[in-house]
Amino acid sequence: MYGGSTIYGGLGTDGPAESEGKLFIFDPETKSKIFETVPVAGRRGVTGLTVGPDGMIWGIAEDHIFTFNPDTRTVETSISKLKRYGSSTTWAYGFLRTGIDGNVYGTSRGQFFMVKPDSMDFIMLNGSIGNYLNQDKYGNFYFSDNSSNLWKYTPPMSEELLQSLLDQGYEKGWIRQQGILNSLQVKLKNNNLTDFIREVQAQRGKHVSEDAASLFIYLAERLVNYK
Repeated sequence: MYGGSTIYGGLGTDGPAESEGKLFIFDPETKSKIFETVPVAGRRGVTGLTVGPDGMIWGIAEDHIFTFNPDTRTVETSISKLKRYGSSTTWAYGFLRTGIDGNVYGTSRGQFFMVKPDSMDFIMLNGSIGNYLNQDKYGNFYFSDNSSNLWKYTPPMSEELLQSLLDQGYEKGWIRQQGILNSLQVKLKNNNLTDFIREVQAQRGKHVSEDAASLFIYLAERLVNYK
């Protein structure tokens, strides 16, 4: 189990007892901490930990986005793109989620951003709104602003992405027959989205899992609306 810490003890405490946020590994069997490190020196929090599409542990240390290799137990990459914490109480820390497009999305200190894992290219999607973060089963992201408003972000859709998801679906067992996969790929390649949707509906719960069918139909309908 991987976790992150901040230097703050919460409201009502006497103040920071540490000077840097840490990443640690906890063994549930022995109920003990077996490893600890400071991913970025001098940063007051390590938050937003998630397993990225590359198998690395991704996290946020104030202004830094970093990746941690669980095999070598070393920090692989670290980029400084975000805001540092202020001197007042920090109410919302960093959040990271992997999108269905394979990119990593996050929020931190009123910023909403995306990072491409292969290159670590950073894209600021909104530099003034972005706290908390969650994703629905269709790949849409939800986050808040500095008030009580809920915001939704829908990543761009393409035929290439849907083709990639079909391949992943077969590898993960969401599509249970090679012939079904081939048929869906041909329909998508030929831009026959209506028949694509009909076939997914016909195979729903049979050779295509319920959740995968819902996702494929939703994304195909988005492509239809783009035409």
